[in-house]
Amino acid sequence: MIEDLINEKLKIQLLKRYAIEGTEKDVDNALANMARRMRQGPKEFTDQLARQGVMAETLKSRMKADIVWNQIIRGRFQASFQFSDKDIQTRLTAKNPEGATTTVSYDYTLRPILFVVPRGSPPAAYEARAKEAEVLRGQFQNCEEGVVLARGARFVAVRRRW
Repeated sequence: MIEDLINEKLKIQLLKRYAIEGTEKDVDNALANMARRMRQGPKEFTDQLARQGVMAETLKSRMKADIVWNQIIRGRFQASFQFSDKDIQTRLTAKNPEGATTTVSYDYTLRPILFVVPRGSPPAAYEARAKEAEVLRGQFQNCEEGVVLARGARFVAVRRRW
């Protein structure tokens, strides 16, 4: 808990250092979205938080830290994760200087597997579904068999493509 608070304060310091603007609006939008998901207005939501001992400003500060952190990471490291075909070919050639031009390519099909939890369920229901998902993950040997296993489970949806 103390570590989380320290990390939050460090992230807020980054906000000040990089002069990131517009985060207040993002935080307000995120808070309004949370309230809407709880079927409440922002004022009702913050009042409910206060009754439960959570200060709205504390929640906003944490949300602001997370938003800032995500913006900094995306902005700073985005170029590090972009590769052109030429870059990849250069690396392959460097690894294989003898000039063998065998190209291996793979096509992946992502099939999201959704464990359905009814809206308004208690937190224990979410935890139970998460455990079920981990058990299913452990049973996966390959995609064909894993998808069949997932489709056989109760209240599980397997989407066709990502």
